[in-house]
Amino acid sequence: MEDYTQLWVRLVWFIKSCPMRIFKWTPDFNPSKESPLTPVWVHFHGFPLYLFEGEGLLSVANTIGKPLRVDFHNVNRVKLGSASVCIELDVSKTLMHETWISFVDDENPDIVEGFWQKVDYDSVPSYCSKCLHMGHKVDDCKGDMQKEQRRGPS
Repeated sequence: MEDYTQLWVRLVWFIKSCPMRIFKWTPDFNPSKESPLTPVWVHFHGFPLYLFEGEGLLSVANTIGKPLRVDFHNVNRVKLGSASVCIELDVSKTLMHETWISFVDDENPDIVEGFWQKVDYDSVPSYCSKCLHMGHKVDDCKGDMQKEQRRGPS
């Protein structure tokens, strides 16, 4: 699993100066469409210290996407002002800019307390829902224009 994560988190590999992108395989894989799943680092600024223990950080990250890796500084408790997790994010969906963290009182399970945690993202790639490729938005899609050029004048 660690090898898979290492490959997946690094978005671009270079082989003899040629870029190669890694995509996650899915059962409905189609080579003409790019999967909207991509690894993205998320940051939780002002993250409570007590949630760094155990599964707290991963549970919060899981509300946004599938956690892949926790930042080295968080694992070793070097940088505790904010938490960073690399997650598998579906960029075709709307980004969450905050997530609700709630707690149940052990003595009185009817009492639920919580707070909104702000979420920041690093370099989320654009995804075009028209041509199903990363790197641009629908407004900038040239997919139809390229099809017309290949077909020639009518």
